[in-house]
Amino acid sequence: MSDLAIKKATLFKYLSILEKSLLINKVLNFSGSFRSEKRLLRKIYPASSNFLALLPDPINIGFKVEAYTACLLAIKQPYLYRLRDKEIDFVLPSEKIVIEVKYQNTIDYRELTFFRKYLNEKRYQGIVVVKNDKPLAVEDKNIKTVSAEDFSSFLQKEL
Repeated sequence: MSDLAIKKATLFKYLSILEKSLLINKVLNFSGSFRSEKRLLRKIYPASSNFLALLPDPINIGFKVEAYTACLLAIKQPYLYRLRDKEIDFVLPSEKIVIEVKYQNTIDYRELTFFRKYLNEKRYQGIVVVKNDKPLAVEDKNIKTVSAEDFSSFLQKEL
């Protein structure tokens, strides 16, 4: 908060106004406890990925795809899951689905170790939003890969 030179309460008030104005979407940390969800890390995404074009600094394409995915999932009220330095981008507990955005040409199977572990523990289905259709060298029956280009139509058909 010191970078912005405003108090934490003021910042949360502004964020609340932006959220109520439908300019941003907030994604809470999935912990199972209401108290923990309010206290733990959360992510803020623009309500439309078009808003990213207004920023003065160039934005990483991976974040743009993640923001686009967050926009598409906003109606389903996704959560994020973070444990120490490991993170899963989106969790949809009511559908038992976990979504990870990996916008790159190839994905090393080891990059998904934490993701796969979470899927197995919770018995959820996994979706990885990717750049290409087949970036995984090793197929996994619990993980579907969907290109970012096809993710919107995939959501309409599958979820």
